[in-house]
Amino acid sequence: LHAVPPPRFEGLGDYTRPVSTRSADAQASFDQGMAFLYAFNHDEALRAFHEAARLDPDCAMAWWGVAIANGPHINRPAVAPQNERAAVQAITAARRAIAGASAVERALIDAQATRFADPQPADRSGLDRAYADAMRRVWQAYPQDADVGALFAEALADLRPWDLWQPDGSPQPGT
Repeated sequence: LHAVPPPRFEGLGDYTRPVSTRSADAQASFDQGMAFLYAFNHDEALRAFHEAARLDPDCAMAWWGVAIANGPHINRPAVAPQNERAAVQAITAARRAIAGASAVERALIDAQATRFADPQPADRSGLDRAYADAMRRVWQAYPQDADVGALFAEALADLRPWDLWQPDGSPQPGT
């Protein structure tokens, strides 16, 4: 975990995703992590998710946040070995704390677990496809959850980073 807690940034909006925690400070740190994750600032997201986990080590979604922020995304489809190891450790911690998680949190954690392997294969496409398929099932189970929808859409976009459209303007398969 980070030695110095991250600051609470002002001006990030009023977004919140209530998670299973008894700590208001852990919830605030988790929300800050999600705001930065959605803004593609993965370094600050990691700091916030680590802080949420420090404040409440039993908050499974704090560990889920550490995993997702370490993982691939449209701007970084390759995952450095140290990030893969950190993600595997975080998702393992999330699974240890899963008893206190809600049903949708469990589904998100289980989906995230399909995304990582240590060591990771040279070709991540199988892991990326497994995650997209798992997120499709989460979306089918929770179609009214906007976060689940956004995370599912990102999982699909990650299958074709920066290649979502054909030259004629028509969508690539799966876009």
